[in-house]
Amino acid sequence: MSLEQRKTALWYLMFQIEKHYGTIIARGCADRKSKKEYTTKSKTSSPTLSREAMMLFCAFDAKENRYMAVTDIPRTFLQ
Repeated sequence: MSLEQRKTALWYLMFQIEKHYGTIIARGCADRKSKKEYTTKSKTSSPTLSREAMMLFCAFDAKENRYMAVTDIPRTFLQ
């Protein structure tokens, strides 16, 4: 890696925790504070599906007799 690539790389934080019953778990996360200087919000934000587009997708799926599943991923949009 070049020096510039190393400067802009994300730090990865890894934590190990020993539970009270003896098992060890590990959790990791990327520290994105260092990346904020090099990226813009338009590059990092993901677009949200509009209600009209979702209704169109549902209508197409119903017309074509497709199976659909709706799921919820907990704690996805916590601030």
